[in-house]
Amino acid sequence: MTGQEEVTPEDYFARTIYANGILYYPGAGRDYGPLRLFAEHGHFSTVIHADWCVDQQEANRFVRSIPNWRLVDEPMPLSPEDFGVDDWRRCWARELLQPLLDWNDGDADTFSDEDWEYIHEHRDGLTVVDAETYPSPEIASAFKANLVSPEGLSLEFIFMATEAVQTYFVMAEAGYAPTAVVLQDHGNGWAGRPMFGGEGELYERAPKAGALPQMLFVAKNTVPWPDYERVTDWRVYEGQMHNHPRAIFVRRDGGGADLRRPEGPGL
Repeated sequence: MTGQEEVTPEDYFARTIYANGILYYPGAGRDYGPLRLFAEHGHFSTVIHADWCVDQQEANRFVRSIPNWRLVDEPMPLSPEDFGVDDWRRCWARELLQPLLDWNDGDADTFSDEDWEYIHEHRDGLTVVDAETYPSPEIASAFKANLVSPEGLSLEFIFMATEAVQTYFVMAEAGYAPTAVVLQDHGNGWAGRPMFGGEGELYERAPKAGALPQMLFVAKNTVPWPDYERVTDWRVYEGQMHNHPRAIFVRRDGGGADLRRPEGPGL
């Protein structure tokens, strides 16, 4: 877009409604800014937050505190089988944990039960965060909540306390291929580099899987994915984390998700 143009995300959604759209937010934390924008102005029907550092108790408090939205009923716990996988390990990309496992340089597609026992017993020496909050499939969880707004809008909110890169593909194969993805790198991932922007793991894997969304909501501190162009100005919204301005980007080819199975399974 040119410097003379001024199109807010709200302006964009006023003329471009994505009926039944799905928003995926990796590393969401307690950020409700994108949820409100996409649900209230874009009429998205589903919002998925994936963050391995937010436990279920914290997520339950979060979903009850989103301004302008209220719970219809109590959140419903979800299991791996609800997403077509047999274990939360399938929501973990093996290569993202590999740098922590310097004792294991094998090429097996999955970690064995013995591997996970080792991780559990030696987590103090393996993690870069406090051992009690070590993000692993052992403490993974998920739930679904139905929300409504005073304007009569309905929203399905899904929270996943799982690794957000592999979860992206698990959710897509389970019928939740995202229409839009929030991209904001809050710091370096396990591999010592940004996780979600154009230089990170999520983008590197998404084209190979044919799972590119129609649009992105990109923070100014994050590299946009190639082949997407900005169509709105940068804006900061109430409830968002770190106050980085964000803008909507859309695919230059106008396409949406064309899902194929990702190369290599999760854990």
